[in-house]
Amino acid sequence: MAQGWIEEIYNNSGKQLYVQSHDKTHNGTINGKNLDGGGWVEAPTGISKLTYFGVPWFASSNHYKLFSFDKKNGVKIYQSDTGGNNWIYYENMVTGKTLLKQEVIREGFYHAKLTVDATGGWVIEVVNVQKAKSINFKAVLETTGRVLEKAADVIIVVAPLMAA
Repeated sequence: MAQGWIEEIYNNSGKQLYVQSHDKTHNGTINGKNLDGGGWVEAPTGISKLTYFGVPWFASSNHYKLFSFDKKNGVKIYQSDTGGNNWIYYENMVTGKTLLKQEVIREGFYHAKLTVDATGGWVIEVVNVQKAKSINFKAVLETTGRVLEKAADVIIVVAPLMAA
């Protein structure tokens, strides 16, 4: 099973982004602020540096990260190996409805950045893989099965959920 690390947030939204982590380990830090304990931590506009900020493995709904502009609506992420592939799931943090899933490597390590655009939509982009062969960007819309092959398309899908 692959370990995923998000190392930077590029917040170009003009709004404060809030992040919460629920994981046994690898909650991480944002600009030196620790996410242990489950409280909200701010990721201001501009570039935030992250350390040990893992993409959690799904386990009894207890391991995930939340991203929100208002601490009420937003997106929940985790990764899970299903159907022979490893995916990062993007869910509505209020309803639990899966919005989309983004394929990542199954073994080794991957390093990523999270980019938030002016609309508030965001995407996790893998920028480096170790001990595995890189794969092309691919996300699948849960409702229609449509395959998204560009990170910009994921931003468009996520933006309305963050604005809810």
